[in-house]
Amino acid sequence: SGAEGMMGVKKMVFASILALVCGLAVIA
Repeated sequence: SGAEGMMGVKKMVFASILALVCGLAVIA
């Protein structure tokens, strides 16, 4: 369904942001 698709997108966005924050934390 469309709702499940939105959940998947939100999970992907959240995961990418989390990875970015972790990467910046490692660099800093």
